[in-house]
Amino acid sequence: MLKIRRRFLGLSFILALSACATVAPQPEMSGTQQFAFYQMNPVGLFEGLTNYCDTPARRLERIGPANIRCHQFLDPESTASLILAHSGIVTDLPTLIGSILMAPGKLDQQSGFVVTFETYINVPQKSGPPVKVFQNSPAITRAFRTMLRATGGVAIPASE
Repeated sequence: MLKIRRRFLGLSFILALSACATVAPQPEMSGTQQFAFYQMNPVGLFEGLTNYCDTPARRLERIGPANIRCHQFLDPESTASLILAHSGIVTDLPTLIGSILMAPGKLDQQSGFVVTFETYINVPQKSGPPVKVFQNSPAITRAFRTMLRATGGVAIPASE
């Protein structure tokens, strides 16, 4: 258990970094996904996110056996800013979402698993779907890459 906690300090760091990032009003955009290749099933990634998400201010959502999301409440100032900037509602607060999706894949003719990591802020609306606020951050990208190396993954450029 201690080994898992050490290995996933990077994931905790990424989610904390995302929560602390300046939240400026931005149009919905994509491009915050990070991809990694693992030769073996990275079960520990899912265990790490599950452990990280096991607190009252966080909620784990299992979408499937290889797809999970951690919903985390933000600080009051960021929450208020997001609600105002994106016409959110106070009865369903914005949350930072960190997700991991795994699928079988290949890299350089080698079979293994491709893992997609993504972080965004979900701002619920009075009607219609929530607004997703994406932030491209070099600090978050560096933190993801550090975590990938620590867990045996190899970063894959988005174009591959």
